[in-house]
Amino acid sequence: MNVKEYIGDIIGGSLFVAESRTIAELLLEKPSEAEFKRVVEDDNVMQKNSAKTAIRYARTIRLRIEPMGESFLEFLVRANETCAKQLLMAAFLRQSPIAIDFMRHKLSDARRMFDERLSDYAWSDFVDERIRSIPELAKFSESSIKKMGNNMIKALSDAGYLNSARQKRLQAVYLEPDVHAWLVQNGFDKIAQVMEI
Repeated sequence: MNVKEYIGDIIGGSLFVAESRTIAELLLEKPSEAEFKRVVEDDNVMQKNSAKTAIRYARTIRLRIEPMGESFLEFLVRANETCAKQLLMAAFLRQSPIAIDFMRHKLSDARRMFDERLSDYAWSDFVDERIRSIPELAKFSESSIKKMGNNMIKALSDAGYLNSARQKRLQAVYLEPDVHAWLVQNGFDKIAQVMEI
């Protein structure tokens, strides 16, 4: 796996819960590329201030959720808030393997050590450690690395692993039975395991 595949689209943003549901509904209608662009840009279905922002978010979200399959999109659209956040966390992890490693190493270490909160330096320490085995990570600018970290922390907060992106207090997360079942049935067992750290 090359470094671009490893980081995936983590730099693109956090979970985008409401926006992801909107894009899932749109994708279930199986629009052409032109229709997709028209609905996002002209109809402003995502209610963003600029067409450029709407397209950027829509592209990031689509890259995350479309490969998960039609049953994922259907589940996401009808899911309650907790299930939706867990489904989107699974899509986030699938698209950005670096996020899986962060949860496996830093989040699980903090839990094992009975820490009350995730260190403010958890992301930068993690990247420094990963550079030893993936030297290409060092090619990213400091601001890009920081943005990835902010998005990772925000995703953990959105999904309930942290009480907030600012305080970073650890919280227990239990996968909803329907989410766990869907992940296992669709071959995402490893992601389900990571999410139950």
